[in-house]
Amino acid sequence: MGFIEEFKSKNFSIYAQWLGLLSLPLLFFTGIFAFVKGFIFSIFAWILCFILIFVEIPLCIKVCPTSDRFDSFIKNFENHWIRTVGYLVFATLLFVFAHFATTLYVIPGITLLLTGICYAIAGGLRQQHAASSFTGGDSV
Repeated sequence: MGFIEEFKSKNFSIYAQWLGLLSLPLLFFTGIFAFVKGFIFSIFAWILCFILIFVEIPLCIKVCPTSDRFDSFIKNFENHWIRTVGYLVFATLLFVFAHFATTLYVIPGITLLLTGICYAIAGGLRQQHAASSFTGGDSV
């Protein structure tokens, strides 16, 4: 299934995954740009980016050598509601950083907020969790 078919599927889990994937480079590059002024933010952004890579790209868990403990930690995020809470907490933390530092931190915070909202809609509609076929998932 291609990107257009996934977009037409009206599965908010897929939309959330695409928004989560959009958050990855934003977190990474914002962490680089903010390294001098916001060292703590940069470390937080890179750790968050690392975790989200494994949460949003199922192929990484299959391909990368990880410990059983890390795999079980990532499997906790298979539920829409857990992902919703996680993304909303991450977005809130970024907005708090933006309040004390610079508005640059708002950009990945917005994508994380939208991702959390999409996962909440998917959970509210009781949609099955689906991962995009581009990331090693089974799509819709």
